[in-house]
Amino acid sequence: MWWHALTIFQQVLFIFGCCAGGILIISIIMTLIGMGGDSTFDYEADAALDADTFNNDGFSGAFGLKLLSFRSINAFVGVFSWTTFTVLFFWPIWGAVLLGVGGGLAAATIMAYALYSMQKLQQSGNISIENAVGKTADVYLRIGEARTSVGKIQITVQERLREYGALTDADRQLKTGEKVKVVGVVNEDTLLVEPF
Repeated sequence: MWWHALTIFQQVLFIFGCCAGGILIISIIMTLIGMGGDSTFDYEADAALDADTFNNDGFSGAFGLKLLSFRSINAFVGVFSWTTFTVLFFWPIWGAVLLGVGGGLAAATIMAYALYSMQKLQQSGNISIENAVGKTADVYLRIGEARTSVGKIQITVQERLREYGALTDADRQLKTGEKVKVVGVVNEDTLLVEPF
């Protein structure tokens, strides 16, 4: 049987590749039936992986791309697994792994750029960020005190739930889940907030 002819490393790569592919197919189906993009699963996974260390100033924030989002990591694992699995039939293990890492990084970057572009397109539309001033929002990713670091908030603007960057002039950090009031616009993607 072909499975027993594979090395353990190839078997592991095959399993990881199938899992990543399955998750990708489920994600595409959910997007097509209207459950993708802002779905709870993707939303919570991105929130967990976009944690404090990588909040805007770190690796995940390079050029505005979320390289550590759930979908980007899934793209890396899928392309790395299938590339390495296939190339192992022709090249030594070090060459296959090196090519797999390169392909995985390229796939993660492309996915991050695609998600970034979709988010920009979705945020532009006909929604004006100025309409958020005076509204209440929830802190999604912590906001540094006295404008030391950009956090994120969730806010309903023109009957649509949106996510924007946020700064505060408060003398304390605003934590995830805290209610804040929008008091101004810093730029097209960032709001100025204050705690209640």
